[in-house]
Amino acid sequence: MGNEKELNDIAGILRRDSIKMTTQSASGHPTSCMSCAELMSVLFFNEMKYDPTNPANPDNDEFILSKGHAAPILYSCFYHAEMVKEDLLSLRELNSPLEGHPMPNSLKQVKVATGSLGQGLSVGIGTALAAKLSDRKYKTYVLMGDSEMAEGSVYEAMQVAAFYNLNNLVAIVDANRLGQSTETMPGHNVKEYKNRFDAFNWETIVIDGHNVKEILNAFEKAKNSKKPFAIIAKTFKGKGVSFLENKENWHGKPVPKEMLEKALAEIPDAKMPKIKITIPQISAAKKLRAEKMAFTDYKIGSSVASRMGYGSGLANLAKSSELVVAVDAEVSNSTYSEEVKKVNPKQFVETFIQEQNMIGLSLGLSVKGFKVFASTFAAFLTRSKIRT
Repeated sequence: MGNEKELNDIAGILRRDSIKMTTQSASGHPTSCMSCAELMSVLFFNEMKYDPTNPANPDNDEFILSKGHAAPILYSCFYHAEMVKEDLLSLRELNSPLEGHPMPNSLKQVKVATGSLGQGLSVGIGTALAAKLSDRKYKTYVLMGDSEMAEGSVYEAMQVAAFYNLNNLVAIVDANRLGQSTETMPGHNVKEYKNRFDAFNWETIVIDGHNVKEILNAFEKAKNSKKPFAIIAKTFKGKGVSFLENKENWHGKPVPKEMLEKALAEIPDAKMPKIKITIPQISAAKKLRAEKMAFTDYKIGSSVASRMGYGSGLANLAKSSELVVAVDAEVSNSTYSEEVKKVNPKQFVETFIQEQNMIGLSLGLSVKGFKVFASTFAAFLTRSKIRT
């Protein structure tokens, strides 16, 4: 765990890396990385518990970069935490695992693809629910951009997180004011974001997202929360470089090579501190029963409605494995997924009429090892969109 000076130094290192990586690749989003440097420094080098050598440790805290275009700073954290050894300057090169957005098929430390905004919080609900279902103590942290707060799926997720009382879920909003082509609707009126989370029964705090002490205090409060916790961090896009900071028309634009030295000269070139990361020991959590799958026996020639067959087959699967989870968008008496409730109510998750959130939540459960069956009417499901 790092002290305030060390964490500020690391934030500078992450900023410098993000600028150099994107300039080298001539593409990417350095200013979106720079606004969250202190947040990422505190998260990865003080707050989160994880085993750098074992991303499959089931008790690792989960991190979801919902603002996936800020991938360079995530890769920088991975590198300095000794989770990956790839050359950071290979960002976006052909065959490099350091893709423009985090991808699970490229890096095993990345559980879900992100970048299509408004979905990370839903996925975080799934991983937080998985912890509850398996009696594990890890927490899920979701770093969001303020622009994606315009997405309706975010508000679907906020409702369900409170409904299931996910006090092991922390959302961090990087409220840097500027989107791609204009400023966000609230701009830097960050209390507006607090009001929104408060309205959905979250515990919420507003902080200066560049003040390490305030960030540390916020995460300390999150530890004792009885509700899902939201940190609204007021930040500045391009923080640390005068010609980038809080300036428009720099979204998705790397610093030109001829301006690179000028930019780096404004950020202290600190040496990476030796930080001891807290590694969780794999706990003796509840072992979920997973016997051989049993299927419904129907006689050849018999007739049954397909949805009834789905429901009874799903119930049989649920009987044979506690890893089977049915997720439904408030039509379970039509899809017959409600049959799972009769087997074990804990193996059924109601998302209400929230098709987008249902799919994101299901993805979060699945990456934690659950066998998820999400159901609603096909015509409704077309409203959802998710990158897996």
